Amino acid sequence: MSAPSLIAIATNRRTAAFERRVEKVLAVHVPIEAPVVVACSGGPDSLATLVAVARTRAAGTVTAAHFDHRLRPAAEVAPERGLVEAVASSVGAVFLGGRAPRVPTDRGESAAREARYRWLARVCTRVGARFCLTGHHLDDQAETVLLRLARGTGLRGAAGMSARADWPIPAQGTRALSLVRPLLAISRAEIEGYLDALGLEPACDS
Repeated sequence: MSAPSLIAIATNRRTAAFERRVEKVLAVHVPIEAPVVVACSGGPDSLATLVAVARTRAAGTVTAAHFDHRLRPAAEVAPERGLVEAVASSVGAVFLGGRAPRVPTDRGESAAREARYRWLARVCTRVGARFCLTGHHLDDQAETVLLRLARGTGLRGAAGMSARADWPIPAQGTRALSLVRPLLAISRAEIEGYLDALGLEPACDS
């Protein structure tokens, strides 16, 4: 298999400021020497997470994990996987790709989410990581709170996502795993500005 192409990724004051914010969150929740897995689809949020995290951690301690749910044609997913692999290689991260073993009969979001987190748990075990990082951001946080309120949850139950949480689904070997969201205080607009400063074009999921 040929080595992935390297991508020129800019470094400047705008990118450094963003990365300092991410590093500050990680310092609270993840030991500096700990290996981490970044769930990365190639979309704006996860791509920004991958680059920012890889730039604040030692080379070889970050694994970029891309999962194909098999909900879309392979020809559509392949460029996204290639983008994640190339960016991972460019920032000194390890790349691991996975694919659902079969086309899911239940095409709902809940089933896809569960399949993804089961695979991510296996990736964490494989690389010896206790922390999996996602690209959830401030706008996601606001949407989560509004959705819970719309469902009739009380103010206490409407609390948003936390920067660090237990593994979101029950699965063997996940008790020691944590989900960390280093972009939770950062808006979508700021993420887009960071990617623009990096000179990166994220994947667009149709």
